[in-house]
Amino acid sequence: MFRLAFLVLAATLSAGAFASTLQVSPTSPIIMDSDVTLGDGTQIHGPWFKADYTVQADETITVTGLHIDIISADGQKLSVDVSLSDPVELQAGESMAFQELYVSSLPQASSDTYDVQVTVLGWNGDKTTPSDDLNFGTSFQTM
Repeated sequence: MFRLAFLVLAATLSAGAFASTLQVSPTSPIIMDSDVTLGDGTQIHGPWFKADYTVQADETITVTGLHIDIISADGQKLSVDVSLSDPVELQAGESMAFQELYVSSLPQASSDTYDVQVTVLGWNGDKTTPSDDLNFGTSFQTM
């Protein structure tokens, strides 16, 4: 079974000119094999990894979530969508963060290296006038 725990969503403001991007921190999350229980009682089952994701907008966009594809060294693929209960509209120069996002119950594999591709879900435009779907994200490997 594959579980995803979404713990904290925070919207912050940022200034500067840039293309819409998705950044991940740390850049190469470490795979943990042991199960853990978080302070709120949420159980995270190994193997798992935790990362923070920051979406930065260069124009008005509406974010509805993230799509995450995880591929093990053995070629097993898992896909998961993280959906927001309410879409978040970002103006040019604003950013939002998905903090402490745990991806757990990964398939056991011959290596702790997983290829991960994260895509931002949503559309260009504000909440009430959607146009094209968003098409940006990032890729990384776990350690």
